[in-house]
Amino acid sequence: RFLLEESVFGNRVFLLFEETGYADNFKVVEVVTDETREVNAVMAPIGNTVSMDASQTISVSFQGAKVEIPGGSLVDEDGTIFNGTATVETTYFNPTDPSYSGLFPGDFIGITTSGEEVPIESYGFIDVSIEGAGAKLNLKNGSVADIQIPIPTEILSNAPDPIPLWYFDEETGVWQEEGSATIQGGAYVGQVAHFSQWNADISFADLISY
Repeated sequence: RFLLEESVFGNRVFLLFEETGYADNFKVVEVVTDETREVNAVMAPIGNTVSMDASQTISVSFQGAKVEIPGGSLVDEDGTIFNGTATVETTYFNPTDPSYSGLFPGDFIGITTSGEEVPIESYGFIDVSIEGAGAKLNLKNGSVADIQIPIPTEILSNAPDPIPLWYFDEETGVWQEEGSATIQGGAYVGQVAHFSQWNADISFADLISY
C-alpha cells in the first residue's frame, strides 16, 4: 500500500517498485481525485547474478535466456570506459506465467519507430542490470550486445518471426520499439545497444495481419 501525499500534476503517475534481491518493476497509475486506485505489481527474484572482468567478454545464461556483452564495451554514467569487475543481474520473464501482467513493467502499450502509440502483445522479456564500483554501467555508444529470449513451447508454433524488440524507457514509463529479433533454436535472438528491460513484442495490428 502507498499514499501520495503531495499534489500530483497530470493524471498518470509513474511508480518504481524496488527491493534488494528482486528485479525492479515499474507501473503507471491514473490518479483520480478522492478515489482509491489499485495497482497490481508483482516482483520477481533476480534470476542470476555474475561478476566478471569488464575487459573480457561477459556471457550470462539464465532461465533459458542469454546475454553476451563484448569486453571493453561498458561505460559509467559519464561515458568513461569501465575496466574493473562488473556485476550483471539478469532475470527472464515467461509470458505464460499466470502473474505476467503484474510482473510486466508499465502498460501493454508501446511507441513504434514511427512514433505511433499501439497496444502490444508480449512473447517474453528480460531484465538486465549492470553495476561496477557502486555505479550503474551500460554499453558505450556504438557497441551492441547479443540477447536471447526463450519462447515457451506452448506458444512457439504461433510465435512471429521476425518480431520487433522494445525497451522499457524508465524516464517515461513507456515501451519503445528498437530493433528486431529472429527465432533461432526456440528463442528470439537479437542485438541491443543499451540495457534495461528488453521485450519481444508485436503490435495488435501486426498480430492480426500475421
